[in-house]
Amino acid sequence: MVSFMLLCTFYIHANQNTNVDNDLSESFFMIPSAKETMALKRENVALKSEADALRKRLEATEKVLQLRKEQDLHLRDSIYMATKEVAIFRFLLSIYNISFCNRHSEQLGPLQCLQGRW
Repeated sequence: MVSFMLLCTFYIHANQNTNVDNDLSESFFMIPSAKETMALKRENVALKSEADALRKRLEATEKVLQLRKEQDLHLRDSIYMATKEVAIFRFLLSIYNISFCNRHSEQLGPLQCLQGRW
């Protein structure tokens, strides 16, 4: 904090000691002609329409992005459910295979039951 105050004091002191008159340091207000005013108004209208078009494009892109996120979530849920169903089907199939082998063990050899060949 002290170094900041010293820096400000140095800056103020340095600016007070300059005796150079700078005519460009003052502010000037320029009044545009009617021709320049019309050109600026046209440019302003064009920029506003461009900003509106970009805003609409941004809104449309945000809607598409939200739709893709929803589709992604739905796809993930579908993949999860399909994986779960496959696991259940494999489990039920293994139970069926075991019961089938138990019922037909005399007709099938033990190797055929283990390999699922019948």
